[in-house]
Amino acid sequence: MNVKTQGAYTWSEIRMTGALPERRTNHCSFIVGDYLYIHGGRDIKVGSMNNMWRLSLNSIHDLLEDPETSVSWEPVEQKGNVPSNISHHRPAVQGHTVTVFGGIIEHGQSAYEFNSDNNSWSMLKHSGQQPKTRDDHALAVIDDKSFLIFGGFVEGSRVNDTYVARKNGSTLEWQ
Repeated sequence: MNVKTQGAYTWSEIRMTGALPERRTNHCSFIVGDYLYIHGGRDIKVGSMNNMWRLSLNSIHDLLEDPETSVSWEPVEQKGNVPSNISHHRPAVQGHTVTVFGGIIEHGQSAYEFNSDNNSWSMLKHSGQQPKTRDDHALAVIDDKSFLIFGGFVEGSRVNDTYVARKNGSTLEWQ
């Protein structure tokens, strides 16, 4: 945990209680409301995964006030069209929904929407000049309906292209 003390930051480890997420790299993480979510990723021994966990940020704030406060991860029971095992993907948080784009995925497509109100996934359609699926790209939210992607790897080669997506219902309109 990062705590600011007299103009400097000091770090201390948070001791978690209960079950812990599997170790992972190249996962997708995002904050919606009071929760930090982690989704998918890769473990060198297990390979790609598609599970999701969340951590209450309020519990972290409570821990700052009382070191005896219990802090724990909780698994998220995902519903709907859950992406298959995926890593190297990026999120665009827009209110209570999260658009996940790109990544290395075993089956399925490159764009999904996660609704944090009911923990459900849906696949998104594409229109316009759709970019090729990519991984290790940058993604930045522009506003409550739009985001852009830049660069990454497409079919193993580095690219430096930029695309803008505007969400219109269940469709990403690309330019």
